[in-house]
Amino acid sequence: MMKKKDVKQGTRKTKKPGPGRPSTGREETRQAALLIPVSVSDWLDEVTLGTKRNATEAISRSMVVRAILRGIMKSKIRFDGCQTEEEIVDYLQKRIHSK
Repeated sequence: MMKKKDVKQGTRKTKKPGPGRPSTGREETRQAALLIPVSVSDWLDEVTLGTKRNATEAISRSMVVRAILRGIMKSKIRFDGCQTEEEIVDYLQKRIHSK
């Protein structure tokens, strides 16, 4: 449970890393509930279980989602002109395959 003094417009500073929390930096975090299709949830499970087979500990679904989003942010990809989720998916596929 978040203490009142730790809350600032829906953000909080985590005092130490834990399961699913970023292990580097002291960036403020904000919990966000995302509704995702079952197929995406299943894929995330496959990815995280696959990492457990190759390491002593599996990475969390949150780590995978954060890493994907940060990768997109660092690439400076913009979704100008996209008006649907499918258009964004198509745009990302084209960008990834053009590399």
